[in-house]
Amino acid sequence: MKSVKLTIAGDLFPGNLPYNIGHGIASQFHIHNGNPWQVNFTKIFKDSDISFANLESPLLDENMSPNKKAFAGSEKFARFIKEVGIDIVSIANNHILEQKVDGFDLTIMHLKKNNIYYIGKYDSGLSNIVQIVKNNIKLCFVAFNAIHDIPNPNMYASFNDEVILKTIEKMEMMNPDYKILSFHWGNEYINIPSPDQISMAHKFIDYGADIIIGHHPHVIQPVEKYKHGLIFYSLGNFLFDMTYAFNVRLGMIAEITINKDNPLKYRLIPTYIDKDYTPTQYKEQNLFNEKISTYTNLMQELLKESSDNYQEYYFKHLKKKRLRQRLLMKKGLLFSVLKLSPESRKVIYNKIKRKLFR
Repeated sequence: MKSVKLTIAGDLFPGNLPYNIGHGIASQFHIHNGNPWQVNFTKIFKDSDISFANLESPLLDENMSPNKKAFAGSEKFARFIKEVGIDIVSIANNHILEQKVDGFDLTIMHLKKNNIYYIGKYDSGLSNIVQIVKNNIKLCFVAFNAIHDIPNPNMYASFNDEVILKTIEKMEMMNPDYKILSFHWGNEYINIPSPDQISMAHKFIDYGADIIIGHHPHVIQPVEKYKHGLIFYSLGNFLFDMTYAFNVRLGMIAEITINKDNPLKYRLIPTYIDKDYTPTQYKEQNLFNEKISTYTNLMQELLKESSDNYQEYYFKHLKKKRLRQRLLMKKGLLFSVLKLSPESRKVIYNKIKRKLFR
């Protein structure tokens, strides 16, 4: 029986964070064009029929010096991810408009030029739909962003219950075998989804979605089998210049086996962001299994309680996780301050100044 192997990854960030200008991912890529990452990327994606990731930053022309900016990747990065086997990306996220509408349009252009499908573009109020047929199995993909740090002038598809249900209806009219939805959603640094996320994910599966792919929290969250569908609440970081704490370096890849007659099957591959930002396969599989099992069991136990109890637990722990993450980030910055570029030091200085004198 013919099947399709779908490989999905979390956040793929080709830019520099503001405090990493000069030695972040975009700056490193400018030096080596991804050569140190090539083997690991290829090992993960090349054997798949379809590979997906969330593109967390716009892609600019090389002559615009993206390596010297924050939140900007190079046009060459599109060619790199195509060569290592990534077929489709989501462009519906909170950083895709960091370089304004021109940056968004350039991103689309560079993805098209390298024959990479993209989902999450605003299309008559909905998300654009990408249809891919492999081994006589038809898959439809869409994407939505729920995190609006930057005003969205109808460039990407915004997360909205009614819009998502209408998009599922439109997908259904294309008669696909599977409908796959990508969501940029949730809160950062907490290892369980909110009660609202769970409720919405269930509603969309009930309405006909088959696979939901979540990203944005920068940490891994549970995987849930719900009725006929699969929900990956957050796959964590895949390529990102967050290296100051274990939980933001640990991510996961999901390999999903899809065929027309059998239930969806999947396996999880833990990944870890190395010192030079290389995503490597995390060797401590038992530790990873223990962590994902702990988060899943916690979510299931909380669901058995009242929604008020879940809500109370969730926001109490979210506050703790955010505080801890900020402290770890500041500690990491303190140890690496001498390595920072003048641009990065200026960004940090201005932030401190604003806080002290506001």
